[in-house]
Amino acid sequence: MDSNRIPVTIFVDDVTPGINLLYQYVAQVEFSEYDSPEITFGPYDELLSQMIPIDLLWKFISLVEEFQIKGKLSLVPCPGGLGRIDREIEGVTSHDLKNFFMLFACSFFHILM
Repeated sequence: MDSNRIPVTIFVDDVTPGINLLYQYVAQVEFSEYDSPEITFGPYDELLSQMIPIDLLWKFISLVEEFQIKGKLSLVPCPGGLGRIDREIEGVTSHDLKNFFMLFACSFFHILM
C-alpha cells in the first residue's frame, strides 16, 4: 500500500435492487394505525424517490474500485415488502433485477479482495 494513502473501509447495509427503503418506510409509517411522529427531510422531502436507479449502483461501484475501498455489503431479501429478490419485486423489471445481481456479485468480489 502506498504510504501516502489512508485506508478506508465502508459498510453498506441493506442494499436493494432499485427500491428506496427510506421511501418505503415513510410511506408505510404514514399509512399505519400507529401514532408516530411526522417524518420530514425539510427541503429535501420532494427529492425522496420511490426508486433508486440501477445506474447509481454502477457509479457507486466505480467509486469503490477507483479508490480501492474495502468493506461489507448486505442485501435485503424482501425490500419494502414488495417481493423477494430471488423472484420478482413490484416496480423492478426482471432486466434491472438481473443487472443488480451482476453488479452485486462483481462489487462483492472487488470489495472483499
